[in-house]
Amino acid sequence: MHLIHIVFLLLSWPPLILAQGPLLPFEAEGFLDAFVAFFRSKGFKDGVSIVESLPSKYIADFASLFNGSMTFLFPAFVPNATLNNLLNDTEKIFDVLAYHVVDTPLGNANIPVYPNHTVLPSALNDTASVLLRTGESQSMVLTRLTDGIIHVLEQGVTDINITSLDSFTIPGLNISYGYAVVSELLTAPGTLNDTLQALNITAFASNTHIANAIEETSTEPGITLFVPEDAGLVSEIASWAHLSTDSLDDIVNNHVINGTYYFKSLVGTLRNAADQELSFDGTTVTLKGGNTANITKSDVLTQNGVVHVIDKALLTSPLKSPASTSGDVTILCPTWASLLAVVVAGLFYAL
Repeated sequence: MHLIHIVFLLLSWPPLILAQGPLLPFEAEGFLDAFVAFFRSKGFKDGVSIVESLPSKYIADFASLFNGSMTFLFPAFVPNATLNNLLNDTEKIFDVLAYHVVDTPLGNANIPVYPNHTVLPSALNDTASVLLRTGESQSMVLTRLTDGIIHVLEQGVTDINITSLDSFTIPGLNISYGYAVVSELLTAPGTLNDTLQALNITAFASNTHIANAIEETSTEPGITLFVPEDAGLVSEIASWAHLSTDSLDDIVNNHVINGTYYFKSLVGTLRNAADQELSFDGTTVTLKGGNTANITKSDVLTQNGVVHVIDKALLTSPLKSPASTSGDVTILCPTWASLLAVVVAGLFYAL
């Protein structure tokens, strides 16, 4: 698991004077100028370059993200390849910046200690980038170690630190906003297939039909997928090659819920895509008429929903131990085998 380390100074959060509604156009221009000037004074060249390159048509929208008790995660460093891509395709900048806005003040009080975590929505809700249900924003998952280090989960291979937590004020408007400095640009969740690859989960999709079904699921807006660990499929996956496509579809649908259900929402009973009941009790999920699996990793975000990793496949009773068969071999039960032997013996005697 790759983590973003967020180190907060043990200082009290500065008081915020919050904006009352969207800024007027001339206020938005002034906001952006003050925003850039403030962070340039802090020496954050890469992040400032991105904000300065925001197309003018997005300035008012960007300023409007700063209403309410929010925190802007300002990137102090952006990898050269990423920076060049953004500067050459500035239409992407607004969505990137929107993912760095969370609608809450960050601090130790609202981030639970590991292994617990919290899911915080960002301001990124562009339907071209987020394949969730209408009105839903892309989120990020955070947890805190006992030493106060806060981690943003599933953020690639580089550890990223936040070394300050403070506020900045817009001159003339008497408005202050909270910010935290992220040492590297955050990345919004990728596609479902990218997410499974990052988790090193390959067995579930090793069946071609199931892989195709998962590919179709990756385009559905707002889904929850329970994906079995590779180790939990050792005794199952080979036998699935003999199942019909309908049975394989059932297996996939056993593991999908329509709608984005983060771990804290997995309570009571929900219906899966096969219209069967899934019951939740703590870290276990039970398929009605089937088996129970343990949730070993929760809230892995994807572009179109969330993945929870489980220790075994969710199968209905007839599929728990499918028979191994071959198209060229027929196994007779003992009674019919004995009768056939008698008949053959009789024919041989008659000859």
